[in-house]
Amino acid sequence: MPQDIKDWRTFEKLSTAERVVAQERELESRRRAAYDEYVQLVESDQLRVQPRYKVSPLSYEDWSKYIPADVTDISLASQIATNAALLKITLTEEATQAEAESKQAREDVLAGKPDPTFKIPASAAGLKMSIDQAKAFANEQGKLFVQHNPEYYPCPANVAAITKYLTEQTDIAIPNEECFRLAWIRLRELGLIEERPALTEPETASQQIPAESELLDGFDVVTGEPRKYTQREVWNMDSTTYRKAFRAWGENRPKFTRGYYG
Repeated sequence: MPQDIKDWRTFEKLSTAERVVAQERELESRRRAAYDEYVQLVESDQLRVQPRYKVSPLSYEDWSKYIPADVTDISLASQIATNAALLKITLTEEATQAEAESKQAREDVLAGKPDPTFKIPASAAGLKMSIDQAKAFANEQGKLFVQHNPEYYPCPANVAAITKYLTEQTDIAIPNEECFRLAWIRLRELGLIEERPALTEPETASQQIPAESELLDGFDVVTGEPRKYTQREVWNMDSTTYRKAFRAWGENRPKFTRGYYG
């Protein structure tokens, strides 16, 4: 019986419609009481939180959306709504914190500070060689990185970003392929890598045939005759076509007519 009805006799005298209204009024009152408890819980958990970091409780309307329609026990239904609302706040806080951390990391990287999240891979730890050997090694490893990561867009801006990033990591002396890959992934996470542009118009004949210095020596996959491939053709190859086009087995590897990575 609704709490605002004094006794059963009074309740029994109500019409069916009046009883429904009275019961709905009672349910609404209990929901409001449960919502007030939820608000108090949110506020009490943030007593020591600085004002700028505090999060507001959901509105009554938004909180009510989490009340399950199939649960008739109002106390249980309200508790479910409160738990769901608290989880939403937690997820929102985590997302906000992650966004703030990412923004700070991006600013630090742009400012040339070492990235504390970057860990040198075991394959690159302790590498020692002469300056000339190190340059040749890094160049070869850069080519391998591009060859093994077709999603990477080797434009001048990306080359400069990766080179700058690796140079600023204090524990890297000589980068290898894995270093290039990890740097690319990290910079991509921070939004500091240019993605390969999508083609919006058919390529003209002049676009399809780049300068001779940008071609790769290979073999026609049908006739077996020697031919040259553009970098775009290579990027669009699957692994089987790639092996056939460059006979990439054993010591055979495609020979670039200019440095691919840089």
